[in-house]
Amino acid sequence: YSLSPAPAIEMRDKIDDLRYERETVFYHMVLEALLRVIQEELKIRNQEETKFLARFSENVLRDDLIRPWGRNREKVLCYAMPTKVLLKKTLANYYVPEDRPSLYDLTKESLPDTIFEYSEEVLRDAMKNFKSPYGEVAAWDEKVPYDACECVNDDGTEE
Repeated sequence: YSLSPAPAIEMRDKIDDLRYERETVFYHMVLEALLRVIQEELKIRNQEETKFLARFSENVLRDDLIRPWGRNREKVLCYAMPTKVLLKKTLANYYVPEDRPSLYDLTKESLPDTIFEYSEEVLRDAMKNFKSPYGEVAAWDEKVPYDACECVNDDGTEE
């Protein structure tokens, strides 16, 4: 009996499995951090004594959306926000009295240092590719209605 190295196909499969596992853990960490930021912002907005500190109104951060993303496709509450609010800093304007960081910028502040850049592409990949035991956890390009529009251009002027 002799010890021989694993066949190349087996080694490739193990490397692929490890890459997939590490990618899943990384995406989970990013999405969990984003959820914590959203929940903290909603907590500030929903408490009477801190409501005046809220940076994200109901017109840019919804917490009442229902999607069939639960176990056995049961309907569950979800969050929704425009891509601009998620990814881009908002300059002070008619709706926002002072500059507001993006939700992802706030998220990146809470993430550990890593050799990978926390880019917009990383967040998109995490939202599109991460699967929970029940299936998808996010939709990127879905259109969601808002009661009122707080739409502004990148320079802070109304659209």
